[in-house]
Amino acid sequence: MAAYPVGHGPKPVSSAIYLSQQNCEKQGYGTRSVEAVEAEAINRGCDQIVLRTHDFQAPQFYIKLGFAVIGRIPDYPVDHQEITMIKLLTRPRVMT
Repeated sequence: MAAYPVGHGPKPVSSAIYLSQQNCEKQGYGTRSVEAVEAEAINRGCDQIVLRTHDFQAPQFYIKLGFAVIGRIPDYPVDHQEITMIKLLTRPRVMT
């Protein structure tokens, strides 16, 4: 698994998460890493996290954690795709 989450807000946070799936899968390292980035982003006043990953780097893992796919770059790298995902950290504001 590899991802590059970036929180957007008054004090942006940028983080890279690199875990070898073979050594860390099903042990909670990935979930705890994403949760730590999310907590830091919230502490800094960020309202969303955007991350980039690839189709061979467990995108379903991020979907399970509440991320949604917002973009894909086909054939990058060759025969795969880069996937951009977002997770909102605050509730959307309702216009009245």
